[in-house]
Amino acid sequence: MVADYFSALGTYWDERALRDFLSALGISGVPTLDEDGWSGFLNNHKFGIELTFYPESRVKVRLRDYPEGAGVLYNIRFYGTKTRLFEPFEGQLPLGLQFGASKNSLIKDCGPPDSEVPDLGSMRWDRERYCLFAMLSDDGSLQALSLQLPVKE
Repeated sequence: MVADYFSALGTYWDERALRDFLSALGISGVPTLDEDGWSGFLNNHKFGIELTFYPESRVKVRLRDYPEGAGVLYNIRFYGTKTRLFEPFEGQLPLGLQFGASKNSLIKDCGPPDSEVPDLGSMRWDRERYCLFAMLSDDGSLQALSLQLPVKE
């Protein structure tokens, strides 16, 4: 399955584009923020994908205007290995990346990371309209990927 992940980032409930995106991923339901209003989630465990929603008031880098109180699609997380809750994602990853890719391969494809935490196996690339997070396994290969709204202007 090929979905337009980049266009979906920053959409908010109840936009048609977001509903169409959720449908394409086999995700039903309405994103509901947790009790403290910090974030909310929708997912497809069998497809290995998790979506994080923030209230518009928490979105720091705004690429557009949002209605007050809107739940904004902030992060799309892809799981490359089976976890307790998720099966591995088998669709096409953004930017043509592949699970199992080495750190060097990721740097070749994405350029040097803007942020890296080697102890956690985490790398981040900052772009104008999104940022990309890579989580590496103990052997240094890509095991999870997140596409997110920008974290800095």
